[in-house]
Amino acid sequence: MRALRYWLGLGACCIGAGVFAPVPVPAREPVNPVSGNNGFTVMVERDATLASGGNEGTLAVGGDLVLAGDHRVALATAGSHVVGGDTRPTALVVGGRVAFDRSTATGRVAVLSRGHAKIGSLAGSVVMDTDDNGVPDRTRVNATGDYEDPRRVELSIRQPAASVGPATVFDFRRLFDTYRERAAALAECGSNVVLRDAAGRPFPGGTVPPGSTVRIGLARGVTNVVRTTGRNLAAIARLVLGRGPTAASPLLVVVDTTAEGGVLTWVPPAVTGIGGRRARFVLFDFPGAVSITMPPGRGGTVKGTIYAPDATLTDTNPAGIDGNVIVGSLVQGGPGSDGGRIRDLPFGAVLDCPAARAGAGPPSGGSAVRPPSGGAVVRWKRSS
Repeated sequence: MRALRYWLGLGACCIGAGVFAPVPVPAREPVNPVSGNNGFTVMVERDATLASGGNEGTLAVGGDLVLAGDHRVALATAGSHVVGGDTRPTALVVGGRVAFDRSTATGRVAVLSRGHAKIGSLAGSVVMDTDDNGVPDRTRVNATGDYEDPRRVELSIRQPAASVGPATVFDFRRLFDTYRERAAALAECGSNVVLRDAAGRPFPGGTVPPGSTVRIGLARGVTNVVRTTGRNLAAIARLVLGRGPTAASPLLVVVDTTAEGGVLTWVPPAVTGIGGRRARFVLFDFPGAVSITMPPGRGGTVKGTIYAPDATLTDTNPAGIDGNVIVGSLVQGGPGSDGGRIRDLPFGAVLDCPAARAGAGPPSGGSAVRPPSGGAVVRWKRSS
């Protein structure tokens, strides 16, 4: 079988004081699919609307930030990315502006864990590091210059106002072009895992009936790959893993949403066999998806990273997400619905998978997701 390695890597390079942007690296070392994010938990190419829920880690938004409710960033950690000249890591990056004109009257984002914020455009914003009496206080950003305005971004420390912005931290367009390339390359991985029913039998015709219990057996020492459809994924009510994933035995789930026109409504299943930090070794790849909606009040915790660089993710599932989120745009929470908590469990496994062979049919419970014309090997490096 002809071997081909995809080296879709990114490094980091200074462009002026404190500015980091991805640059190509030589084809010597493989990379993690989420690399280039400087350790940020959630990466959004376009706009993010935050209505409820929270994020234990850090958030980088390439477009505008809309404040639609009460949201908290850096609940557990401000990360480790310190922009040049700062004394604290940056926990919130907004590549565009804070869109106060599109925000609710009491919309608020609190940046905790003593993290800093960086905003690309201060149009329509006032940054304050003193209160209305001129006394030094925790930094706030709002549209009016009234320190007590309830519609605001607020920090838990005093960050010098001048260091908030205008500031450029990421080249979001270039980074997400790379993420799209990686999502497409992962979609070429051949399946080596069969979805089985509660009795351990493959599903007839590879179709999972709605409300099913699905069992997966993971092999040791290899990348375990499931290639399936959006319909099958949405049909799983309970997912049982006979053995939990590890750094040496990660799980990649490639989801083909072609039949759904790239639009998927997904109630995440209850999961058995992935506890605590094991979610770091699971990645859901949605190449070509343009919309993923997790409806309110239903579903289990997403155990793994959501990797959908073209999609708008609408998360109104209160059970939350254990992993990175890499999406085109984000809506977290909504009127009367809880967006849950995104937990800082960064993807941390090597994905080493042979590509699907041309003409080879999918295994039971799988699907033929863009098979290439020949065999290949896709290799990625574990996150540090």
